[in-house]
Amino acid sequence: MSTEIVTTANEAALQMQRTNDVADVCRDIVTKTAIDIQGKKYVQVEGWQSIATAHGCVAGSEAPHYLNDGPDKGYQAKGYITHIATGNVISTAYGFVGDDEVMWANRPAYAKQAMAQTRAISRACRSAFAHVVVLMEEGLEVTPAEEVPADGFKKDKNYNPTSAKQHTRDIVAANADSGHWSAMVIPFGKNKGKTLGELSPNSIKWYWENYQPKEYPEGSGKFSDSDLALRKALDEWGVESGMGEVEVVQDNVTIEEVVQQTAAAATSETVNEALVVEAAKDDEVPF
Repeated sequence: MSTEIVTTANEAALQMQRTNDVADVCRDIVTKTAIDIQGKKYVQVEGWQSIATAHGCVAGSEAPHYLNDGPDKGYQAKGYITHIATGNVISTAYGFVGDDEVMWANRPAYAKQAMAQTRAISRACRSAFAHVVVLMEEGLEVTPAEEVPADGFKKDKNYNPTSAKQHTRDIVAANADSGHWSAMVIPFGKNKGKTLGELSPNSIKWYWENYQPKEYPEGSGKFSDSDLALRKALDEWGVESGMGEVEVVQDNVTIEEVVQQTAAAATSETVNEALVVEAAKDDEVPF
């Protein structure tokens, strides 16, 4: 019996030494890719994957699927950690992106599916290797970064929204002074007075594809501040959603000149044709 105890202790010590070695090897990439959220550092998926690789494992995810048969609707994926040498799955976990998440509510479906998989992978890695992050002694949190809201985990026991839509409106209102695209108020059309964050992804995509500020008076080269701000917010949504890059404005070129150049590429006739087509097939067209 004593021999068995000694053997077990030796194996535990050897495993702990390996864990310390992994912490040393992966410390650089984990700390470099960690992100700061409200003064705390969280490990991103790249850091978790490096720890898994150093243990001779590979992290992966099954195809995401949409859940709509319960109170929480959104995309869910199952992540797993597989030991390469044996093929054994040593850890599994689920990642979820809810329809009530303001940051993701107006993203394309593929982006939400990808984030569900990313969260699943990070969570599976966290389940298996959280102790490695602790051993790094770098003040890192073990909650995966992808699960942390942009404003951190705020504790407000008195907050009890009546619905997911109300939750969305509340967060958009809270971000009104932050300059985030979701807080941009639409100045015209049937959605006048609503923020971009309150619209469906299809509606925002329509604006992004078709809306351009108009000169007033025509030919003056002048544009209203609200029209320019809306176009800027739409461009920011496009970048966040992976739809396109914001055009860089050179120091010697005004924003009005950039808008003029962009508008010239899409004539009023082309835009009008797009409006007619969209109006025929989409009830959410704002005009």
